[in-house]
Amino acid sequence: MQYRTVTDMRGKEVVIPSEPQKIVAISRSLIDTTMYTFGVEDRIVGGSVYDKPLQTGQYVWKGTDYTVNT
Repeated sequence: MQYRTVTDMRGKEVVIPSEPQKIVAISRSLIDTTMYTFGVEDRIVGGSVYDKPLQTGQYVWKGTDYTVNT
């Protein structure tokens, strides 16, 4: 397995697999929207939960309709 080093939001370097197979999205909307955009949403295996009511947004990417809860 190959790895790469990335810098997280705190400025800390973190080593991760080059091709992650499972992702837990701890920030709603940005991460899952980006993963839908790149067609790898099936790798999301968990996520955080907000107490706030969900708002639904819709967009089209390459002719496919998507709905994102933010």
